[in-house]
Amino acid sequence: MKELYFNYYWDKIPDSLLPRAVREFVDSGVTHLAITEEMLHRFIHEPAYLALVKQISALQGVTFGAPHGLAGRPWDLNEPYERKKMLSEHKAALDVCGGEFGVRTYTVHPGAWWHCIGHLDVDMLRENTIRTLEELLPVAEKNRIIIAVENSFEPTNSAKEICAIADHFGGHPWLGLNYDTGHANCMASAPWKVPSGYPDYQYTSWWQNGIITEDGALERMAARVVTCHIPDNDGYRDLHAMPGDGTIDWDDLLPRLKACPNMIEYQTELNFDDGEGWAGMSPAPAGGYSIRRLVDVFRNKLGFDK
Repeated sequence: MKELYFNYYWDKIPDSLLPRAVREFVDSGVTHLAITEEMLHRFIHEPAYLALVKQISALQGVTFGAPHGLAGRPWDLNEPYERKKMLSEHKAALDVCGGEFGVRTYTVHPGAWWHCIGHLDVDMLRENTIRTLEELLPVAEKNRIIIAVENSFEPTNSAKEICAIADHFGGHPWLGLNYDTGHANCMASAPWKVPSGYPDYQYTSWWQNGIITEDGALERMAARVVTCHIPDNDGYRDLHAMPGDGTIDWDDLLPRLKACPNMIEYQTELNFDDGEGWAGMSPAPAGGYSIRRLVDVFRNKLGFDK
């Protein structure tokens, strides 16, 4: 059975409350929790925190896995300058994920900043990503982890681009893709979408030549998808909303997502906060999304098995 891993803002609560928050998931019937990027940074640099999470896992019978790998500058795969640091930290993260948690996938971003803000060429940055993967794939193989490259809504991260990167490796057994439902929804065209609906940052930061839509991302990626992130949004902003609080047609998408032939696991990936965030106004109710609602939506409304 493909497991559903639940994400949470572990980094926003004090370590002393971490066991209690995990208990809320356990008492809701959840035993698989996603490792966040923030957790990975701490695993690498804080042995006491790694020991704490391992202890909680053993005492409460939960599995931590499906990690979101290190991302952003300087950890994006196409990083042109701080490559030694980037490679060293990814290798350390893969070793922790494999040696301590036995994870099966490790999600990564090619990266957007150096093209969209730094104005470096897409072709050059693609070569950087390929060089990075050439170094990381042996470490992934040693740890029996599939590196999953995630689609997003920038030229360096589009479904077309990440498939081209995967093509370079010709079906490498330790390289796959992560399909992000929210990112694909932002890029997909729709009859009701209008250019003025997109926030300014889509034009000024991510698409210098205007919004470029991309339909059929899942169909393009499906054969290589090994894991996925499952948020919703309004089609314009990467809000990481609860499924049902956006414009994704889940009745249409979920059967196609679950039919991906090499899918290993699923992941929730929500912004739990209410109010204004970097992507825009959250549709979450006052106080933010609760663990109870998260579990209810994915189990009872979307039909993911317990």
